[in-house]
Amino acid sequence: LETENTIKTVNTLTSQIAALNVDIQTREISGENANNLRDRRDQYIFELSKLVSVQTQNREYGVVDVSVSDIPVVLNGSSIKLEVGLDENAKLGVSIVGNSNYITNLEGGEIGGLLSLKNVLISDIHTKLDLVASTLIQQINQYHVQGVGTAGSFTELTGGAMSSGSLSGYNSSVSDGNIYIRVIDSSGQITRNTISVTKASDTLTTIAASINSITGLSALTLEGGTRLRIQADAGYKFDFLPAVLPQPEAADISFSGGTNPSVDVSGIYTGSSNDIFKFTVSGTGNIGNGNLTLTVTDSGANTITTLNIGSGYAAGDMLDVGNGIKVSLGKGDLVVGDLVDGDYFLVDAFGNTDTSGLLAAVGMNTFFSGSSASDIAVSSDISSDPTRVATALGGDMTDYTNADRMAGIRDQTFSSLSNLTVGGFYRALVADIGLDLSVKQSNKKDMEVMVNELANQQSEISGVDINEEAAKLLIFEQMFQAAARYLTTIQTSFAAMMELL
Repeated sequence: LETENTIKTVNTLTSQIAALNVDIQTREISGENANNLRDRRDQYIFELSKLVSVQTQNREYGVVDVSVSDIPVVLNGSSIKLEVGLDENAKLGVSIVGNSNYITNLEGGEIGGLLSLKNVLISDIHTKLDLVASTLIQQINQYHVQGVGTAGSFTELTGGAMSSGSLSGYNSSVSDGNIYIRVIDSSGQITRNTISVTKASDTLTTIAASINSITGLSALTLEGGTRLRIQADAGYKFDFLPAVLPQPEAADISFSGGTNPSVDVSGIYTGSSNDIFKFTVSGTGNIGNGNLTLTVTDSGANTITTLNIGSGYAAGDMLDVGNGIKVSLGKGDLVVGDLVDGDYFLVDAFGNTDTSGLLAAVGMNTFFSGSSASDIAVSSDISSDPTRVATALGGDMTDYTNADRMAGIRDQTFSSLSNLTVGGFYRALVADIGLDLSVKQSNKKDMEVMVNELANQQSEISGVDINEEAAKLLIFEQMFQAAARYLTTIQTSFAAMMELL
């Protein structure tokens, strides 16, 4: 609005300059003096120069053409109107009325300052605020999709509408990776299923097809393949919890003794990267007897710890593996199982059940909707049902681990934020704005002093009134004549005295 009002003033001044050009030209062609009109026009040009940078070109008979950034706004006695508007990149610019060819980098004067404010300073602030918001949205949502609230696991989830069903069109928040879905049947049996995501070739439709192959789940796309919906069959639920499975799957157990012991796993993995822990038996015999031990290694074959399950170990006691995981062997067995040297079982540990980032990108169980500072908002699913706030990561769904993890984002640094925290980046932004404002205020004061000095110099050589100056010349002429008569009298008297002598 301020720019529009300023451009109206510019158009008024250019009209006045053009009208004065006509008057000046008419008078000087007829031989009249037009100095007063010239001074008035120069004053208008001066006022115009305060609003926008101008270039002038002197013509015959006192005419002055005026241009603004190569746009001829005054040609002899004609003026061209300007308007402000947004170009295709939403940048504020100036153009000839009806032309829509907006100049966004116009410099000088109030308009130049307003364009710079909108297109550079405010645009940069918007960009950085959007960066803060998008980083916060992305990180919170990536954590939130993996947890559950007090409402527990899901029977249905529907994502938001995306601009495209093809994953190749998504931004950097989606990459090649895996989605791990837990499915719970009516008996409480839990299985974990893997959905592979390839950004270059997958679409939401192919992802839905992969989910349809999971027992107990069905999926479909809506709105032309741009929106994903996952539904559980009757008697089933699903979630994306990273909690370790209560027991290793059959394919992950290799026991060769006569009676296999039960294996129970609990806890919430505290690592950030997904891993597979291998528990290898050393020694042979019954649990709780002899020198049986379990050597725990990670997927890189690095030894994590060694656990005693021989003499001194009571079947069913929980053993702390570290990284938040605990295991027990022989719990509830009537006959404590036999183990043979080299027996092993595997435990999958998940720090992230969506390494592709797809769930957060499509708005599946997310906390925030939107993608920038202008549209960030709490998801409508969450605002309408606060029990959906995903506070828990554990299998019993009573912990607050995910809430703590999301709250801990305030202390995390992000490479996208110049390795600062969200709060630190925002504070740096505010400090930069304050410093920039201080520098510009100082520059403004210096420029005002310079402008005032130039205005004073101009006033000394402009604003001449011909009548007033003519009256002064008459006075000076009369003074000169009086002085001449005085000198003549003195000379005559001196000559008479000389004759007498």
